[in-house]
Amino acid sequence: MSDEGKPLKQPTFPECIKKLLPEAASSLQGEQKGWVLRGEHCQVVFWETHKKGGYKFPRHSHTFDEYAIVLEGSGTRIVGDKVIPIREGDENYIPAGVEHETHVTSDVWRAVDFFANPDWVKVKK
Repeated sequence: MSDEGKPLKQPTFPECIKKLLPEAASSLQGEQKGWVLRGEHCQVVFWETHKKGGYKFPRHSHTFDEYAIVLEGSGTRIVGDKVIPIREGDENYIPAGVEHETHVTSDVWRAVDFFANPDWVKVKK
């Protein structure tokens, strides 16, 4: 329960997400987990990363739109040539074809990413 006037905040994603959705494959083995909800034309990934000092997700682009909501953590997102500080509660929209990267500076990062592609994030086999 939260204090009066403070938003409710979860320390991690609930078990219904972790048990019902397949786990995402990640390049940050042991430090990052994700759970993938896949639709016919898109996917939503629930990311949770615990890495001391943060991490960098390298510059890239894709042929589809991306939308992200930061639930916990902070850092910087570079979209094209624009540097954008990001923190809990921020929303980020990245149109198809735009180069971007993310520098997480916090030890914990939790976010929800929508990708307008059902196969962008692979699941663990």
